[in-house]
Amino acid sequence: MSSTTPSPRRPTRRRLAPARRPAIEQMVHALLMFLMDAGLTRRQLEAMLARAVEAADAARGEVEGLRRGNAALASVLFAWHRHPDCVDAAARPRPLRLRGKSDSIEALIVQGVPGAARDVTRTLAALRTQKLIRRTRDGRYLPSHHVATLRQYGPEVSGYVGEAILNLMQTIQSNLRPEYGSEPLIERAALVRDLLPERIDDFRSFVQEQGSAFVANVDEWLESNRARSVRGGRGVASLRRRSHGLTAGVHVFAFTAEGGAAPQRATPRGSESEPLERG
Repeated sequence: MSSTTPSPRRPTRRRLAPARRPAIEQMVHALLMFLMDAGLTRRQLEAMLARAVEAADAARGEVEGLRRGNAALASVLFAWHRHPDCVDAAARPRPLRLRGKSDSIEALIVQGVPGAARDVTRTLAALRTQKLIRRTRDGRYLPSHHVATLRQYGPEVSGYVGEAILNLMQTIQSNLRPEYGSEPLIERAALVRDLLPERIDDFRSFVQEQGSAFVANVDEWLESNRARSVRGGRGVASLRRRSHGLTAGVHVFAFTAEGGAAPQRATPRGSESEPLERG
């Protein structure tokens, strides 16, 4: 985190209602059962949990930075493919400088997510580490893809997985307890236990196509309804916040495993060809 980042302030933390804590305990219970079924022993899990709790307690002040960072990665790529000042006549992303108040990736980061200005250095490093941008011959950069697909382990993956699990639990709990909200949020799953092995590549291609289209449509809707507005002016730094907003979104992932037994490998991605994708 940048040395200019102020000490984290606790009031911004999302707190779980006491009524929801038993659901979190049930989630941990279920996860531990599946991990034991996958071959981990009780002693291994106890040691793993003890280390994880200590590390999480020491780093809990970084949660807001992780949220901003992951949101910035997705926001940069979205704006780069759609903002009029970031695309050419054929609607293709233009090469941008790394730094600068305008016509740069830094400007996209600063204007894309509230509070992201303090995390510019870390976000730029993540864009390169995760291979989300590539350098051109003239020293500028182009996006490698139109969505933020995470390719390597790091803080970005930890932040994504942690928030995804918490969001899933909050959605399930909200749908189970109608008094927490009005209309249920979508929470669906489709799976079989006996997919033909020779169709796995077809499955991966099919869900990539269908999932990408769904996420792209939701992303468009979310971006058009953010608590911000576009003002006149030149350069990519032409966004201003209109008001405070709420966190909203979807998570989409595919998975493969050996029948009903243990998964092929322990990875937060879910499958070899389905990298994490922001929605």
